Amino acid sequence: MRYPIRQTSGLLALAFSVSHPAFAASFTPLGDLPGGEVKSYAAAVSADGSTVVGYGATAAGTEAFRWTRGGGMESLGVLPGGDHLSYASAISADGTVIVGYSGSGSGYQAFRWTQAAGLTGLGGLGANDGFTRASGISADGSIIVGYSQTSAHPMGSGYRWSEATGMVDMGQLPGDIWSWARAISADGSVIVGQSNTLTDGQAFRWTAEDGMSGLGKLPGATSSGASGVSDDGTVIAGGGKVGDFNYAMVWTEEGGWENLGTLPGYQNSNTNAVSGDGTLVVGQSFNFDGATSTFTSEGFLWDEANGMRNVKDWLMDEYGLDLAPWTIGNVLGVSGDGRFIAGYGVNPDGNTEAWLADLSPAPVPLPAAFWLLASGLMALGGAARNGRRTV
Repeated sequence: MRYPIRQTSGLLALAFSVSHPAFAASFTPLGDLPGGEVKSYAAAVSADGSTVVGYGATAAGTEAFRWTRGGGMESLGVLPGGDHLSYASAISADGTVIVGYSGSGSGYQAFRWTQAAGLTGLGGLGANDGFTRASGISADGSIIVGYSQTSAHPMGSGYRWSEATGMVDMGQLPGDIWSWARAISADGSVIVGQSNTLTDGQAFRWTAEDGMSGLGKLPGATSSGASGVSDDGTVIAGGGKVGDFNYAMVWTEEGGWENLGTLPGYQNSNTNAVSGDGTLVVGQSFNFDGATSTFTSEGFLWDEANGMRNVKDWLMDEYGLDLAPWTIGNVLGVSGDGRFIAGYGVNPDGNTEAWLADLSPAPVPLPAAFWLLASGLMALGGAARNGRRTV
């Protein structure tokens, strides 16, 4: 018996659809703000992947930006009265609340941005001596963490801000003289950062119940710091110094610190963020030649199964994206589910440009599609034979 062509062609279409999904990985250059140099830097991506924030050059100076697929890149402006510069550093889960810092009449001041209110300065701790910074934000945008100079701590102190409490000093670990709150869990209950002496520092984890707790250091390391935290506060991305070099690290309560190493050819690495589920860490590997003041870097992503991978090489090898003309210098943001990552690099024209990558699942390898086709045809043949016996 011959198989009806409509049935075999249907199986072929099914096999093709499995090996070529509707959504494949993509790499989107985000452009730049009008005027000034062609230069933009992405700093964070929203949990849903809809919005990227960072900063770029304009004719007037440096300005924070917000990028969306529908609207492209738009400036958030600057606070009045100070240097013409602003930097966006973190964003709420749905992309509607953005934080960073800006020049202002009272020096460099942390800000909170919404579409309705625009940039709103957050002030400082006590007698602010001229510098505050917002570094992290809860999923709903209601709690902000960062760093503020104070008269009591001229080198700065970490803070926790909400509309109800304003800016609250988080203090330092015993014996330390300054601190910086870097990131916050989705519900705002866990804050991570670094507390420092004049010569070294230690990562901390803060909760309302326990206050600030030091996370120690990797054996052999002289310092540790935290730069990102998972949604539930159990996985912390950070780093530390071992000998003369800095290394990206991950901390968990069960395992303590784990050194993630570096990409081949690089002596240093640092982490910038971790996905909401704690499985994907992003950052950069870098070298610095002090004699020539030359800095070189490449972005990485890390997971437990694959270790540290070069982002550019992975996107080219795994998905066939044409990124050969690009240099991917850094990865700074990752969405909640790890599907989207954002950073900056040098584009084919030699300019620094922000980008967004969509890491949708890879296509099923072609042999798997053929196995699916073969099994379907065999099933169809069996059904046909059974049909002949019953007729």
